Amino acid sequence: MLQAIFDHFEGAKNKLNSSFEIKLYSFIIIIFFLLLLNIITYITISNQYHGAEGKLKFILPDGKLVIMDIMDNESEELHNIFPHISRPFCGNATFATDGEVESEYRKDTLDGRKNYTKIRFHNYEDSLDSNSGWMIRTLYNYNAQNFKWLSFWVKGDSGGEIIGIKIKDSKTVEKKVEVTSYTEGKPLFNRWQKIIIPLEHFLPVDKSNISTITIYTNGIMCNSKDQIIYITDFELY
Repeated sequence: MLQAIFDHFEGAKNKLNSSFEIKLYSFIIIIFFLLLLNIITYITISNQYHGAEGKLKFILPDGKLVIMDIMDNESEELHNIFPHISRPFCGNATFATDGEVESEYRKDTLDGRKNYTKIRFHNYEDSLDSNSGWMIRTLYNYNAQNFKWLSFWVKGDSGGEIIGIKIKDSKTVEKKVEVTSYTEGKPLFNRWQKIIIPLEHFLPVDKSNISTITIYTNGIMCNSKDQIIYITDFELY
């Protein structure tokens, strides 16, 4: 009789232990798969948005994947002076052939305007071959098809500066214009002025696939003298 009771309780205990073990193993398996899912998700996101060698990967609204350098300061600059093209999808750079150019992004206020870029151009020779420029680059085929005008605010450091602007598309077709064509033939003032340029003046550039917008000078435009300008508030409309 006692043995039967003991066997009954032992069997119940084994069943209870077995049920507990099953629940425990099930819980461990669920935790394992949740951890595995999190790891896979992390790796996927990391691979999607963080490339190797200091690169970043981004998926644009149209689904296009682009890879670019990390440009936090440049992105902040262009986010403020060209709000249409927000960070981090573009950057800026300078270039020069037989010349030099320096640029500095400033957050202070200059004659009533805040967040601007100071650019110093210098061309060594009085020729077209001596040139320098400041570029809004890596626009990843920015589609400006719905816009008719490009405008920006610019100020000469002392007045009398002459600059040009050019746009290049993804097929490297490029067109340049001198800003004097939009200021009644006059060079820049030493006060802020708004420059408005019809985008059709940059034909045959494909404005549905813009890759760079550049402010430039050359030795014919400004001889071999320093030209310092301040520029901000680019807008497409």
